[in-house]
Amino acid sequence: MPLTAAPPANVFLNIRLPLLNDDGTARVDGTGNPVLDPGDNRYERSIQITRASNTATDYNFSILVMDVTVRWQGGKAGDGMRRVSLRTLLKSN
Repeated sequence: MPLTAAPPANVFLNIRLPLLNDDGTARVDGTGNPVLDPGDNRYERSIQITRASNTATDYNFSILVMDVTVRWQGGKAGDGMRRVSLRTLLKSN
């Protein structure tokens, strides 16, 4: 989504990687949907984008807060979920 677009108040995406063809393009199934890499289920990735303010007249309305989180089963003994989260601010036009 370009930053110049008016995003909804909250966008949440859960991301999985597709299988790739030899030329680097995403492999698709018979309906045109990407075929997900079965080995990619070790990681859960999510991106959440919200506005700092939902009031169009507020100066914070042009500020977007983006949270990126990656989760995986951690430790040699699989002793629980590990997680890393990053937060950044973006300015839309």
